[in-house]
Amino acid sequence: MQDGALYRVAQDCFPTYGLQVFASKITSLSPTIYADTKVEAPLIKASGQGWNRKAMHHVEAHQTGTNQWLAAVDALGNASTAPSR
Repeated sequence: MQDGALYRVAQDCFPTYGLQVFASKITSLSPTIYADTKVEAPLIKASGQGWNRKAMHHVEAHQTGTNQWLAAVDALGNASTAPSR
């Protein structure tokens, strides 16, 4: 939930597996109806190098404060180039 709206995060596999992760704003939700609108810009894309070289699979975002977020991502690439804390 962000600013009173629900969003769904999903992997985009077109035209290739794990190309990017995008968000869709849920516009209708009931036991029998579901509709959403894809947000134009991806949340994150495969970079072609390093830790997310080949694919991006998931984003799990949590708001930790006002205008502050912490996100965990799942990617396919070279683990030896993963960012350190």
